[in-house]
Amino acid sequence: MKYACILVLAILFVTTGAYADVVNKISIESMTNQNVPEDVVRANIVLQEGATFSQRRLSEDIKRLIKTGQFADVATEVNPVGGGAVDIVFRLKPKKRIAQINFKGNSKVSTRDLQDILGVQVGDPMSGGKLGEDLRAITEYYHGKGFHDIVVDQKVKDIPGTNDVMVEYAVKEKVRYKTRRLKIQGNTVYSTGKIKRIMDTGVSIWGHVFPTGYYNEEIFKQDLDKLEAAYWDKGYLNFKVEKVDKAVDDKRGVVLLTLILSEGEIFKVGTVNLTGNQVVSEEELSGLIRIAPEQIYSKAAERGDTRRLGGKYNGIGHLDNRVYVDRNIDKIGNTVDIVYQIREGRASKVRDINIAGNRITKDHVIRRELQLHPGDLADGNKIDSTRARLQNLGYFETVDINARSTEDPDAKDLEIKVKEQVTGRLSFGAGISSADSVVALIEISQTNFDLSDPPSFRGGGQRLQFRAQAGSENQNFNIAFTEPWLFHKPLRLDYNIWKRDTSRNINWDQGSTGTSIRLTRKMATPFWRQYAGYRIAEMDVDDIDSDFSPEFVLAEEGAEISSSLLFGFSRDHRDRAILTSSGSKFSISSELQLEGIGSYSNIYKVDVEADKWWPVLKESVVRLSGRAAYVNAFNGDDARIWDRYFTGGSNSIRGFEEQDVGPVDSGSSEPVGGNALVTSTIEFTTPVYEKTVYWALFTDAGNVYDHGFSDIGDFNVGAGTGVRLMLPIGGIRIDYGWPVVQDQEHLSSGGKLHFDFGFNF
Repeated sequence: MKYACILVLAILFVTTGAYADVVNKISIESMTNQNVPEDVVRANIVLQEGATFSQRRLSEDIKRLIKTGQFADVATEVNPVGGGAVDIVFRLKPKKRIAQINFKGNSKVSTRDLQDILGVQVGDPMSGGKLGEDLRAITEYYHGKGFHDIVVDQKVKDIPGTNDVMVEYAVKEKVRYKTRRLKIQGNTVYSTGKIKRIMDTGVSIWGHVFPTGYYNEEIFKQDLDKLEAAYWDKGYLNFKVEKVDKAVDDKRGVVLLTLILSEGEIFKVGTVNLTGNQVVSEEELSGLIRIAPEQIYSKAAERGDTRRLGGKYNGIGHLDNRVYVDRNIDKIGNTVDIVYQIREGRASKVRDINIAGNRITKDHVIRRELQLHPGDLADGNKIDSTRARLQNLGYFETVDINARSTEDPDAKDLEIKVKEQVTGRLSFGAGISSADSVVALIEISQTNFDLSDPPSFRGGGQRLQFRAQAGSENQNFNIAFTEPWLFHKPLRLDYNIWKRDTSRNINWDQGSTGTSIRLTRKMATPFWRQYAGYRIAEMDVDDIDSDFSPEFVLAEEGAEISSSLLFGFSRDHRDRAILTSSGSKFSISSELQLEGIGSYSNIYKVDVEADKWWPVLKESVVRLSGRAAYVNAFNGDDARIWDRYFTGGSNSIRGFEEQDVGPVDSGSSEPVGGNALVTSTIEFTTPVYEKTVYWALFTDAGNVYDHGFSDIGDFNVGAGTGVRLMLPIGGIRIDYGWPVVQDQEHLSSGGKLHFDFGFNF
């Protein structure tokens, strides 16, 4: 017994010793003459010097290094050095890197435009798969420009004496055609106009002026599929395009199309069944199905059912679920029986979350946006939410999140791959607008700032902006800083310092020098935010024109301190902040000025704004906006001129002079603002040329009142048309409006041109 115990202890000692080796040193070597990025290697291995050695961890490190896509081969060597320690050598063979990307033969499309669509850039490891994707992307880009006989040849050449390669694209551009006729025959279910709106192929009235309206064979094939889908949505399962007549005129460079349709008959739903479900009850799944017997069959409703059924399983961690539709079509009885076949897969949890591609952005900036963490249920809905949150940060061109299987069938690894974009901006500008006259501008901004990481000051998710704007009637200087996660909590801090002087569209000089701080937090209700803050500023009015009444000059001239508490709520549910096509935005902001905190008077202000966007036709948008604001003093005094409201002009009621609408001074008949404001806008915008040129129709209405909303009902109305240009340097808006209804006698009856730079719509 004694010897048995000694033997067991010896075995335990040897075994324990074998697994208790400590990593003494980690070396990184290259199998070629090409340097290995040591920071990349160390960032992707778990084993560290001083840690306990594990063969399993070493194997996982090798897999992670291979997954980076930067190495063609990874070999390791473990060398005991005595004293229970080992040295580890990583020998890596870097993939060939792309040193040059050249284009030749492209005269109609610029090299810069072609470079912008490439996924592989100079300095990236060579990947045959990604190069193949780039070749397809270039070909598709040319097809979209109307070049249908395009030939793109891709060659990869070794650069002698190096481990680098050169990628060369040889382009042969041929004739491109414009669609000049699209006739539809045989249609009764949809009007010809509706069918043309379904299709992207069409005759563009702007094609005679702009380089647009080019025929694209691939898009035309997709249009035929869209037509079939549209008819299936109406229950016409026998629909087909009977014939396509396509006449090509090489001399004129035009295509003439005629589509002959066979619509068939309507099919109704017979029976609806489920199979394959075990984890979720049939009763629960049936509640997600909208298609019912005796209804007219709809492919769109069927897609909605499969999406809801799949989403149910995604929400409980079954990421491998699949929902298939089996249709039994009875062409005699014109019915279709539907069976939703469900493959539930397995519920899984998140094991690891790996992030790649963030060379600048810190890991914690990305991880704090994640909606799920290791150990959590692999909720597909939260994965989608995480992808949207990361994309909306504005730091990345693309965000891809993939769930990868592991050796544990009940666990998934999430791989988050981001492609960073430029977030710093240095801009100089000079221009002219109807609101500000001549303007010179300099702006330095970094939307991914890091105050704690000198000298780069990048990657921390903060925002910093220096802006100086000087014009003939306006001088603004502003420093703004934002920390979106104060104290590592989802609490946003905004801090501003400014100095502003203006005489724009007013007959006096008005200045403001101050600072503000504001804290914003997300509310429990989705898309809602709440804020509170404080602002203090010295306000100054002087050099009032001599024709103003003495009462106005006495009441308004001079300097005062404005000290305010700020409160508000907002809801932002737009699909995107710029070029919004759907969604809504709503805000309520309030301000409380008190003598007790140093303000010149006791004043309260409330401002309510609402915007709603609807997509219409193909890519057109209708926007409906409204605003109501009110200011008053607790003690019965009037609010000073800088706290009152003005309207009219480019960003309010177009067709009128800037800030010209509202009450006027008794002596000069010039606007002096009011204590209540109401405005509204309806605007239709449609693209004219490649999401760069837009055309708009609008109607604005509103007024400013001197006695609150008691006399509301009298409105000024302007209507007109305009053009929007979305350029790399910013947006340009040009509008011409006409006064349709005038409520005040001092208002001009003539039309007004409005133009602005750097707007959102």
